Amino acid sequence: MKKSSTPLIFFLLFISSPLAMIAETSLTGAIVIGNAEVMKYRIEYSVNRDNTISGISIADEDGKEETRAAITGRFNQKTKELVFTETKIISTSSKTLLSEFCLMNVTGKLESKGNRLVFIGTFSATAKSTEVTCDSGSIMLMDDNTLTRLKNKSVKSISKTKADTVAKGDQPADWKYTETNLNSGGTSYFSLSDKVVRIEVVDDRFQDGDRITLMMNSETLAKNIEITNAVTGWTKHLNPDQKDITFRLIAESEGTIALTTVKVALRHGKNLDMVNVTLNKGESVTLILTK
Repeated sequence: MKKSSTPLIFFLLFISSPLAMIAETSLTGAIVIGNAEVMKYRIEYSVNRDNTISGISIADEDGKEETRAAITGRFNQKTKELVFTETKIISTSSKTLLSEFCLMNVTGKLESKGNRLVFIGTFSATAKSTEVTCDSGSIMLMDDNTLTRLKNKSVKSISKTKADTVAKGDQPADWKYTETNLNSGGTSYFSLSDKVVRIEVVDDRFQDGDRITLMMNSETLAKNIEITNAVTGWTKHLNPDQKDITFRLIAESEGTIALTTVKVALRHGKNLDMVNVTLNKGESVTLILTK
């Protein structure tokens, strides 16, 4: 990643039994850089009998910035605290200079949340170059079984339509497509092309219990509902004299992984406007369609 202030590399671990301490394990999760950017990552590691840790982390796997780094650390079996450090870059697809990579220093704890096994921590980061300022952030990792349960979790009150139905590729070729990213307090304007508007919401990342409230003008379409990997949608018919429509999306809960992440689709006429929303609890964004 060219933006040198963004940390690319770190890892998290789970240890659930003495046998696991000598086994090779792969875990997948996400980091939150600063208060906004979310990055997928995976780690492969082993924990030695003396509780020292060694392995690699893989950031942006299969992406343009895929980067692998070596890690070392230590696990405290009594307190369940895990401390580790990224030591060096092993390989990268990024054009960033090696001296500008931010290597992670992580402290966290293994926790049980209901039937979920998660590692939650925070990190700082440093680079060899003195001209680079590295962001800090938070981390969450899940073992494969926990991750599968979250992805397969169903909510009776939502539509059974799959999340990929909001994707650009599902629309006819003559549709007009836009995509926007919004953070706290952001507002986006769209040209209204029809008197029938459909709004759809989905969590296309980790299904971790994010909850939102959705307003249309002064009407509450949904209050404190959970966003999952299935699409929830509403179709609204505008009055003949109605010239615009305003949607306000409010983050009620960040779930088990920090930040509320929602993909919103606005369908009207032959327009499909996609909005990727990232919020902290209590924050909101506004979407305005106008003639």
